[in-house]
Amino acid sequence: MAPFANRHARLIAVLRSSSVFGSLRQEILQALAHAMTLRSVHGGQTVIRGGEACDSNAPDSAEQGLAQTFVLLPLLPGASHALGQDLNLAFAKHGRVAHLRAAAAERQLLLNNEALPLEALARIEAAHEFILYETSGGDCAWTRFAFRQADQPIFIAQADAAAPLTPMALALGQEPGYGLKRRHLVLRHAPNCAQSVSPTPWLQGRDLERTYPVRRGSQADAARAALPISGSCAPCRSALSRLT
Repeated sequence: MAPFANRHARLIAVLRSSSVFGSLRQEILQALAHAMTLRSVHGGQTVIRGGEACDSNAPDSAEQGLAQTFVLLPLLPGASHALGQDLNLAFAKHGRVAHLRAAAAERQLLLNNEALPLEALARIEAAHEFILYETSGGDCAWTRFAFRQADQPIFIAQADAAAPLTPMALALGQEPGYGLKRRHLVLRHAPNCAQSVSPTPWLQGRDLERTYPVRRGSQADAARAALPISGSCAPCRSALSRLT
């Protein structure tokens, strides 16, 4: 699967007009456009165009039709769907959410469990404030496609399990534009856990913006993590260091 064509063309146009990227060779611009979205540089066209001061009267990303895009990438099988449901509910408090999963049929996706053609992606993005791609984390076309489409990868690990650097995670780290994405880790704990474990083992070999301890099955924990992930607020140190 390739990133959606009209998004790619828009990114090429913005990159060419940029004082930062405009002098790069065409093949480099193409590689950047495949890996980026306008939000992946934390400010869309304003930052891409060379870092001019932000116009406080300019419309925000939602008004420009730029959805925030996330991809769930479990480090071990089985963690993605439950967290996807929890984050779906949490994001829904702040805007319209499209929860996207792979469909059985080629060139299709599931939008909130409804099968749609892949060509509907541009319309989906225009109609929602949050796009949440759910993956198995396995090495497949859907995982790579979702990773390339999303601004923010959310890696998922279990606090009571090992922290492997999986072949898929290593491969995604070589994708063009990987360093431009905001990378998070959600560390899932037992439902009755009162104190979060240290995330240090999961930080080895990974460059992450922040880790978020959540209890399995706790909608409150997922909602608390969703706020800083989506940029709705800064993280609360006490809330994120202790599961109480």
